[in-house]
Amino acid sequence: MSKATQNAEIRRIKKFLAKWIKPLGLEHWRIHLETDIEDAPGYEGALGVCRASWQYQHATIFFQLARCTVESDTEMEEHVVHELVHVLLKEIQCPCDAYDMDHEERVCTHITRAFLRVGK
Repeated sequence: MSKATQNAEIRRIKKFLAKWIKPLGLEHWRIHLETDIEDAPGYEGALGVCRASWQYQHATIFFQLARCTVESDTEMEEHVVHELVHVLLKEIQCPCDAYDMDHEERVCTHITRAFLRVGK
């Protein structure tokens, strides 16, 4: 991927982050964007990953830029909002073995689509 394409994707992601951080009540969080998803182990093949320390209101959202290039603006906006909803839900994530990430993914998807409908 060319540097110009990488920069264009980063600008597109940042545009959606800027659009949604305040409406989701996350303006007081420190949210950092990373484009090297390999730094987020355990999520091979994911387009986006969220790591958050809810106690300190700090989050890092990782995106795999190569996969982002094939997403439409509508799809990419949904992915960005989805990862921001993970920021909201991280506080309820149990560090025990019984925590089922599939439930969090379903809830994030539902909330994301609701926010996108309201935000139109």
